[in-house]
Amino acid sequence: MHRLLLVVLLLVMAASTQVWQLGRQAYLGTALPPTMRARGMTLFGGVIRLGEIIGPLLGAVVMLLGSMAGVFLLFAVTAAAATVMIAVFLPPGERRPAPVRSGVRAQRLPRTAARSRLDRAVLGRMVMVGVGIAPVMMARVNRPVIVPLLGDSLGLDPVWISIVFGVSAAFEILLVIPAGTLMDRFGRAAVAVPCAVLMGAGFLLLALLSTVLADRGESLALVALLVPSLLIGLGNGLGSGIVMTLGIDVSPVHGRTRYLAWWNTMLGAGRLAAPLIVTAITLVAPVAVAGAATGAISVAGGIWLARALPRVTPSGGTRKG
Repeated sequence: MHRLLLVVLLLVMAASTQVWQLGRQAYLGTALPPTMRARGMTLFGGVIRLGEIIGPLLGAVVMLLGSMAGVFLLFAVTAAAATVMIAVFLPPGERRPAPVRSGVRAQRLPRTAARSRLDRAVLGRMVMVGVGIAPVMMARVNRPVIVPLLGDSLGLDPVWISIVFGVSAAFEILLVIPAGTLMDRFGRAAVAVPCAVLMGAGFLLLALLSTVLADRGESLALVALLVPSLLIGLGNGLGSGIVMTLGIDVSPVHGRTRYLAWWNTMLGAGRLAAPLIVTAITLVAPVAVAGAATGAISVAGGIWLARALPRVTPSGGTRKG
């Protein structure tokens, strides 16, 4: 009974998280001027990364001082604090929907030929960009799975594996502001392509070094894990906010929330496929092969983005709709 209740609560948390992610993306897409959209999105992505560092550290402190159940209480308290801050600090005009004017009733009217053409055009843009950005999402999902497993296969202590993650995460945060500046000044491809290629190269290097330097001692094992992890962190840091920024870029102003739901659902398929690919590969091959496959897919995504993004987003600045 307790397990069933836990599953139900996790599903509620997952649904709430999706609503929160959609709401924040739609709000920022409207609130940020197009000329600084990428900087705003990457800064927001950097704040999320800070939370991903501080959260586990606070959780570890809670577990040291109390019990495992205290972590859930910590989650509830921080979620309640976030709710209060949104209610207090969100501009008053954003707390309720704007009145619907007669000229902006397209969403409530029956589907028309023009609406259908718009939907097909938006979906086409999303698919073109999503095919390239989904591998980045897959690499992000697989990273906390593959890196610890390969670290363990190299014989490293869990403490060293945690240190590698911490150093890599700090490296990412340093790139948040430069990434946004590059995107706003030189276009999305200037960041999205290096992000995908560097993450892919890091996974390929990790698979190679974990095979070549296995059973060569703890020092070389640490090098085999740290150097590729820093490369992956470099790519991931450059890609701070890239998924949210591209989602806004390919979505029209009117009805943006609905189109962003399409975008997030499409990328959610990539998140779902990532661990399934790792599981399928590890059933018949070592974890290093799963790392190499993740790297190859990410590099292929970068190559695709190099061709697709210039056709969808401008070379510098952003589209207003």
